[in-house]
Amino acid sequence: MYDKKKKGGAGYKLLREAASEEMPCLYKLGYKEWPKGRPLDQYIKDNQKEKSHRTRKERKV
Repeated sequence: MYDKKKKGGAGYKLLREAASEEMPCLYKLGYKEWPKGRPLDQYIKDNQKEKSHRTRKERKV
């Protein structure tokens, strides 16, 4: 990940897609920051659903 500055505007981040073996660690980190009162297994299911339905904003650069 790195910052890239736009002319006259704020920077933006370029990210790579996480490898499947990285996902358990990423889910635990995300859950630690924002559990929303859910158990970890429900948090993971909810996030997997968002990924499969592509409900998160994705931008191709």
